Amino acid sequence: ANVYVPTQGTQDFSSIASDRDGNIYITYLAYEEKFSDGSKHVFMLRSSDRGLSWGFPVRVDRFIVGGSCECCIQNVATSSSGEVAVVFRSNISNRRDIFVCRSQDNGATFDEPVLVQDEKWMINACPSTGPSLAYDGAGNLHIAWRDSRNAVGLDAAYYARVPLGSRETPTNISLSAGFSQTAEYPVPAVSDKNSNEVMVVFESSLGVAYAYSRDAGESFTTEKLDPLVVRSSG
Repeated sequence: ANVYVPTQGTQDFSSIASDRDGNIYITYLAYEEKFSDGSKHVFMLRSSDRGLSWGFPVRVDRFIVGGSCECCIQNVATSSSGEVAVVFRSNISNRRDIFVCRSQDNGATFDEPVLVQDEKWMINACPSTGPSLAYDGAGNLHIAWRDSRNAVGLDAAYYARVPLGSRETPTNISLSAGFSQTAEYPVPAVSDKNSNEVMVVFESSLGVAYAYSRDAGESFTTEKLDPLVVRSSG
């Protein structure tokens, strides 16, 4: 069954999460406001009855100018305390950086976007790649993505930890620097038993790689898992 039928344009790159109270959150990209600002944006739909009915879409990325990258996946997650976070790539006059928005009221409203990427990436084209995220037990966010930021110019897998409540741009860690020439599709996870254990898996020019941290994302050790699966997207 259709969850929501848009009034205009298309919907792309959906993501789903549920919280401790059984609320279901679906996020997606859409041109719901195309005629007002010309940008694609991230929207959220919430069901409070386990999918039997759905509310109206809420826009997540409240930029004054610009919106979300039109062809990059976004992702949603919920914390143990009920916070909802959506991470996505922007398109602000071709600035393709990573931002996260958080909600404290079950997705009814969202805080202003927090910049996650600490170096700009300007590109007049679609990167065709987006970020992933995971909460730890203390409510901190762990975010991973690929970019070819201006200062470096090479595809790399990056990681950042956004502490609970922080609105500061965090330090970015390159998981692939010194390991492989290219990297793509990083996905983070955090141990349920120990929030100091953070893991990120990604594709690289050497094969599937695994980065592991024992200090809550302060430092990582990266190793090759499968040399037969190499990065396959530009």
